Amino acid sequence: MQAVRHLVIQMIFVLQERIMLLSILMKVMNTLIRLKKKLQWHMK
Repeated sequence: MQAVRHLVIQMIFVLQERIMLLSILMKVMNTLIRLKKKLQWHMK
């Protein structure tokens, strides 16, 4: 029983890390898209 709980806790930690990485990636992508739009606007 203890081992199962340990596994579940480990899985939750891994999932949290993945979610954090995903949210950071999304923020970076949004920033890049915004910068690209600004650059295109300046190019006109």
